[in-house]
Amino acid sequence: MRTIAKGLIRLTRYQEYLMFVVINTLLGFLFANPTITIDVIVHLCIVFIANMLSAGFSFMINDVEDAPDDAISPQKAKRNPISAGTVSRKTGLLASLGVAVISIGAYYPLGTLPFIGGVATIILGFLYSWKPIRLKRIPVIDLVSHGLMLSGLQFLCSFFTFSPFVGFTPELILPFIFITTISMYGELYNEIRDFTYDKIAGITHTASVIGKANTHILMYALLSFAMITLLYSVFLHLIPMWFIALFLFVGGIFFLNILRGIFLYKQRLHMDIIQDYILLTTGISLMCWAGSRMLEI
Repeated sequence: MRTIAKGLIRLTRYQEYLMFVVINTLLGFLFANPTITIDVIVHLCIVFIANMLSAGFSFMINDVEDAPDDAISPQKAKRNPISAGTVSRKTGLLASLGVAVISIGAYYPLGTLPFIGGVATIILGFLYSWKPIRLKRIPVIDLVSHGLMLSGLQFLCSFFTFSPFVGFTPELILPFIFITTISMYGELYNEIRDFTYDKIAGITHTASVIGKANTHILMYALLSFAMITLLYSVFLHLIPMWFIALFLFVGGIFFLNILRGIFLYKQRLHMDIIQDYILLTTGISLMCWAGSRMLEI
């Protein structure tokens, strides 16, 4: 029983999306800019939990459906508890369904739009991995679905928890485009990383169709577009300048730590490390921004 429990925890892969959910949820809260009350803080906690659960479902059902393919890769076979034989497919499916139901239940008291967005996230997460459809195997659609289910829709669920729909305002559109585009970049990065084993498994996606070289071009085009929306948000004063200064300060500390590892311990610089530090820097900075808002209560 303990082995199965540990396997189910591994199946959630919560370490891989925790900071993404923090960022998505806090961005929605901060750009909605609600008047701070105890009720608002409670709703922020609820939407964070709901977003964590919906992301957890997406990762869990993905590992359930991908177990035969993951068995081809020694690294993935070890990571996926179903491929490793720690958890049965039936148990994984039941656990995934349970997480989905709880997530939808958590979205329900947040309002109509967050509930619709939450249900859409669950459905998209299912279709992304479910083998009869498997959106992740359809070029272009794989990018859009990944960007929406793991970033864009989570932001919208958080935003509409604290603000009604009043039109396509910059406060709604710019952060939505930013995080969705970043998530699409992340999907391409993962496709490049898994390129060899995906090819063996017969998995088609955007990277396999356009090739590695063009995928890198598309990745950096998406990243550049995301940076443009970020800079435009700063220009419109949607993001305070002190937040930018804090981000650069925290990022500078992490950058010095990277240099320390390179020069003192001869560590190799991996893109994964850089991306993890950027995520952590963004999460810490957003938590400070949100904390400053909480002081207004």
